[in-house]
Amino acid sequence: MYKFNRIKLILSALLLIGFSSIAQNPLEQIIQEKIDAMSLSEKIKQLHGQDMWSTEDNTDLNIPGFTVSDGPHGVRFVDATALPTGIAIAASWNRELAHEVGRVMGKEFHAYGKHQQLGPALDLCRDPRNGRSPETGGEDPFLCAHINIDLIKGIQENPTIATIKHFNGVNKQANRHQVNHNMSYRQMMEHYGYNFRRVIQDAGALSLMNAYNRIDGDKCAENSDLLTHVLRDRWGFPFYVISDWGSVFDAKKALKAGCDLEMVVSGQPSQYQNNLLNLYNSGEITDADLDKSIRRVLRVKYLSGMMDNFPEGNPFVGANTPEHQQVALEAGREAIVLLKNEANILPITDPTKTVAIVGPSAKVAQLDGFGSSWVDPPYAISPYQGIQNKIPDAQIQYAMGCQINNSDTSGFAAARAIASSSDYVIFVGGLD
Repeated sequence: MYKFNRIKLILSALLLIGFSSIAQNPLEQIIQEKIDAMSLSEKIKQLHGQDMWSTEDNTDLNIPGFTVSDGPHGVRFVDATALPTGIAIAASWNRELAHEVGRVMGKEFHAYGKHQQLGPALDLCRDPRNGRSPETGGEDPFLCAHINIDLIKGIQENPTIATIKHFNGVNKQANRHQVNHNMSYRQMMEHYGYNFRRVIQDAGALSLMNAYNRIDGDKCAENSDLLTHVLRDRWGFPFYVISDWGSVFDAKKALKAGCDLEMVVSGQPSQYQNNLLNLYNSGEITDADLDKSIRRVLRVKYLSGMMDNFPEGNPFVGANTPEHQQVALEAGREAIVLLKNEANILPITDPTKTVAIVGPSAKVAQLDGFGSSWVDPPYAISPYQGIQNKIPDAQIQYAMGCQINNSDTSGFAAARAIASSSDYVIFVGGLD
């Protein structure tokens, strides 16, 4: 059975990496031998995707490629448990719960044969309209950090690589490739950076994904201040940076800045695949540039067990199990924040009472954000169904009232009518 303390192993490796030369470190010697045996084309293939969700195997040197998958709160594209989103887990203030949620996610990613989980998202939610609020850890860097320390420890108890994202300064999705944030080092260290630094140093996160936006004029994937000076020199991160999909525009600048592995959306050109060879032949990048990134990639492949100790996953026994469903249920309960219960109106238990359910999210199980934060579980319970299940004898009426995001008021009258004639009104709204 694959079971060992991954955190102790990873942190022990960090000590070796930090305080020993390659000649004194057996792991680094093995990595160096692999690098020395690679041709130029084999080196470049270690640094870019072969498709949207994987990198290429090197069968001659017995180096497997990565298989990756979204997302921050469960495995995307398969029948997986939809755990509560990042901001919901943060709202629980429960570190033990975060650890259990992480353990479940890590187990399910491994069950489906994914080496790498593209999450959790450590972005701070400074505005609920930013476009990816559910994935974030909320607005407070301290809470975001310490909840995610335990979440990542849970993920990496399994043979699953946690990918903390998006480094850094994500505030909105609109125009995300061009938006620029001017940021002092103090702001990076104490606010936007605290959450990332803590999970790097206290949880041993094995991968980090850059953001799309710019910081002080440079794209995050091409920002040497961010990816080398802060991340490596000041915080000591020894593992690899994976680009967000399509975030690299200048291959030379990105590689030298410290973006180790480039991934792109299907149909987009890969800057590394198309340009690194020519850059090498022209002398603009060197073996040292390539080897530095390859070393970080191989370091994680060894520490995660991919190279020699990787057990096969099985979704029939490792995904969406009754135990995982129970963890999701308990996490969902703890994520609920009750602001007020005036006159003890809750819980509703009297079957003679009438209940009006109003709102655009009442008959939909709104489990996710959007895109990479999407999970398709085998089943889901909407608030309307859940209320019916809890108070089956109550008289329940429903009206949508409005859509989440338009100016149509034609449903207002029906909503007002059932609300005014009922003992209780439950409104289920939300953002799109």
